[in-house]
Amino acid sequence: MSGDPEAWYLLGVAALEGDRINEGVYALMHAVELAPQDSERALAAAKELVGAGCPAEAERILRGVLAQSPDRADVREALVRLLIDNGRGRVALEELTRALKADPEDIGLRLLAATAHERLGESDHAVRQLSFVTAQDPGHLEANRRLGPLLADRGDVAGAIYCWRQVVAQAGSEDLEALTMLGMQLSHAGEHVEALRILYDVAARQPEDAAAHANLGMALVASGKIHEAVRAFRRTVELDAAWPRWSALPAIAAAGSGRRVRVAVNG
Repeated sequence: MSGDPEAWYLLGVAALEGDRINEGVYALMHAVELAPQDSERALAAAKELVGAGCPAEAERILRGVLAQSPDRADVREALVRLLIDNGRGRVALEELTRALKADPEDIGLRLLAATAHERLGESDHAVRQLSFVTAQDPGHLEANRRLGPLLADRGDVAGAIYCWRQVVAQAGSEDLEALTMLGMQLSHAGEHVEALRILYDVAARQPEDAAAHANLGMALVASGKIHEAVRAFRRTVELDAAWPRWSALPAIAAAGSGRRVRVAVNG
């Protein structure tokens, strides 16, 4: 077995599964050393090491592969994800900056850069990276799904609506989360007819989901349909006792209608 990298790899995997961490690390590292040109085995070994809580060893393997094959985008992506997941976003961004200089149009790298910026709390930079992706590919599902909430947080409701329309167009009417987000953003924009059509549909398709009825209730309040909102909120409470008891409903109703409305919430 001394010169068989596959045998060493299998030994390492078995050792890690048996919680013999040191033995597993040695075996996997040795497997990669025996066949440094086999990047697939190296990637698999790095994944095993990450799963065993050995990110430093995994990083060493991945950097070794990149040193020999700098064009391996999958290896670079694995390295960047490892760095991000281990709280080393700045180091990840350094890797990405070098890669983007060589290929500034690479959408995968842009998405990873957005992830790193988000982890670092740099939402403006994340928006720029995701906006670059949607400029290249307006219907890009992941980029629009991630960009929508970020734009909403910045108060760009029109931009958020555009993103969620793209997601719904790509994912279809079965993506109830995307429909809900689109409906809520339309409500914020004052487009109540379309917002309520969407949110009524979502609630009807999820009759036992408290959140769906709560979202509908808030949109109804925004549109001034207070009595309908009260019914939606009452259904929310019936479905999930963990929700607030909506003791503020009379005040909400009065604020929306200009008159005092008595509300009875069972329980």
